[in-house]
Amino acid sequence: MRNDAVVFVAAALVWAAFLYKLRHLRQRAMAPGASALRALVVVLGLLACVFTLLPQSIGVRIDGAAGLSGLTRLICNMLAMVTCLQILGWLLYLSRPERQARTRLVLHARILGVVLVAVVALFALDHPPVVPEREFDGAHTYLFLAYLAYVQFALVSLSMRYASMVEPPMMRLGLRLVSAAITLGLGFVAIQLIYLLEADVGLELYGSPTVIRPIYTTAALLFVVGMTLPAWGPWVGLEVLWWRVTRWHATYRLRPLWTVVTEACPGIVLDRAFLAASPYGERVAAERLPVEIHDGWLQLRSHLTWDDAKLVDQLARQRGIRNADTSAPVAAARLMVAIHRKSAADGPPPVSVPPVEFLGTGVSKTLVAEVRFLCGVSKNLRSRFVRDALAQVATVQTSAATAARACPDG
Repeated sequence: MRNDAVVFVAAALVWAAFLYKLRHLRQRAMAPGASALRALVVVLGLLACVFTLLPQSIGVRIDGAAGLSGLTRLICNMLAMVTCLQILGWLLYLSRPERQARTRLVLHARILGVVLVAVVALFALDHPPVVPEREFDGAHTYLFLAYLAYVQFALVSLSMRYASMVEPPMMRLGLRLVSAAITLGLGFVAIQLIYLLEADVGLELYGSPTVIRPIYTTAALLFVVGMTLPAWGPWVGLEVLWWRVTRWHATYRLRPLWTVVTEACPGIVLDRAFLAASPYGERVAAERLPVEIHDGWLQLRSHLTWDDAKLVDQLARQRGIRNADTSAPVAAARLMVAIHRKSAADGPPPVSVPPVEFLGTGVSKTLVAEVRFLCGVSKNLRSRFVRDALAQVATVQTSAATAARACPDG
């Protein structure tokens, strides 16, 4: 009964989320991105139905009225498979053009149709009585678990890939929670399969299969929280907290890069006394770091010769780095070589046309992506790639100096 009470509470929460997003859908039925929102509403509705039918007390009543043991569990399993398909559709509509997403969704729907027919046929041939100690049983359960594993593997990769692409913090965090929920779902599939094999093959396992229900419930609730987080997260202050923590973390990561640049170009640093007088001093100071890093690069880039840029690019190709302009290690190497050239007493004079205009950040589409890239540059300042680039530049510089001494007349 305690487990049923938890499931009833979860069902109430999911129904509330469904009604909330349904109201949202009515307001944005014709807006761009409505297909993804519509799929999300369907997912929440299906999940609410699954949780409503999941309690054992409900299943016993429905099975008794129908005179067929395991019917409620079969319905829950089929609804769970359709839910997985709709989750896949939701992620496809978020990450792909609508026509392409619909085409892929139709293909997966056809696969699901075949699986559902097979599940019903196997249930008709073999449906052992459902007991509290073993809710999942029968040959059709193997096909049910196989389909869940097939879809959830696709969902994990798709949700993680899209989470790395989006910029809104609540959407990114929500997709991470969805990925965690799907991973728990894979754990549910694995544990359930083990206990099925225990009954059918005669394996001796310790523990009880009742552990499955808390995993299933936790995964579903985590999934609901992740899907709805972009809607209610800003209301409760999570987005403000996220930006504060992110700003602190970015400041911590950018500090080594800022220190290197400002030591080479001390004139770019804004007087911190002005920042201290501002009520937003901490925030402005954090935002000044990437600005001053860019200002420093504007002065340093003329000290990077064309031969230096070619040498770094050649080393990048040798290391398998395909796009040097978007590579943080390459940007770090260019920066450190420019600083080395500027600090060298016998270094070449600044060039009039710099070989590299941007510190690899000109291709960044948003400020968040740019700061993330600069954090990567800061992390690679002492990487092996940078050390090798500096060593090769020093070797070339020594060879040129030796040749100049050997031939003083040119």
